[in-house]
Amino acid sequence: MKIIEFLLYTIKTLRARIYAKRGAEWQSGKADNKEIDFVASGARGLSYYQVAQTVNTPEIFAREFGPLQKLHDHYRKTVLTLDDLPENHDGIEKRNIIDFLLE
Repeated sequence: MKIIEFLLYTIKTLRARIYAKRGAEWQSGKADNKEIDFVASGARGLSYYQVAQTVNTPEIFAREFGPLQKLHDHYRKTVLTLDDLPENHDGIEKRNIIDFLLE
């Protein structure tokens, strides 16, 4: 595993623990046998999260956004990356992981 991938995994695990202390439950999930990194459930309903270093190639974009696109509910779906520009693709938010951690 590359060091950046390891650090991102560690960061998302720590963030999950922070949310758990606030009363949200975290788990991994699946959509059509594709992994969803984290699913948070709490008072506001569900939130889905994918974490990747970047989504700047079509293959990585499909791998990270694909499982979330298969979900047909209206809960929040977010892809967290080290990319600078936030975007929205079919209702799925792409955010910078550092900005996410600082909120």
